[in-house]
Amino acid sequence: MVKSALLVSVAFIFSNTLDAQTIGSWDLGVQVMQSAGSSAPDIFFGGQTSGVTQSAVALRATTDLLRLGRVRLRYSAQLLPIIRLGGVERYEELRTAETTTYVLGGSTNAYGFGLVPIGLDVAADVSRRVRLQLGVGAGIARFSTHVPVAGSRNRAFSAEMDGAVLINAGRDRWVHVGLRMKHISNGLTAWENPGVDNRMLFAGMSWRVRSPR
Repeated sequence: MVKSALLVSVAFIFSNTLDAQTIGSWDLGVQVMQSAGSSAPDIFFGGQTSGVTQSAVALRATTDLLRLGRVRLRYSAQLLPIIRLGGVERYEELRTAETTTYVLGGSTNAYGFGLVPIGLDVAADVSRRVRLQLGVGAGIARFSTHVPVAGSRNRAFSAEMDGAVLINAGRDRWVHVGLRMKHISNGLTAWENPGVDNRMLFAGMSWRVRSPR
């Protein structure tokens, strides 16, 4: 009896996995995000920089890896064509053959772009029109200046976790509203690595696109 139940469970999981993989559908969408206030030390990922704001646009692609009933494990990837960090250090470089000196002069905005190729989401269909989703992701970014301080660098790593409510607007279109915790730092590859942690409010929409895998 137990063996039969186990075989049925394995077959059920396999059939759901196979179905999710052979459908070949992707959700392609766009999200706009803005920090809810400025950064502060030790909010969640250990960033130590205060007073930095962040906004960005993200192009997302998401597909099911595994489906079990109303719960889905999903892969997601993001391209961020524009990122803005406000309140980073303004500086000028004075270079010699031996050293580089940074002359500080208040604060400024830094602009960049990023990629989050590693992302996993767990989504649960509460009803036919409402889905709850939790996600994590890791990626890289490049900025116009060293961020968030002069002693850092313009290349950075990013880490994030988020929660969202997705509402089906019909014809496989989903409206997204949520909160994302976003961390940016250089991973100890520069003289200074204070890191930036921001709480990001985001909203967007996605569309279902079917394509062979």
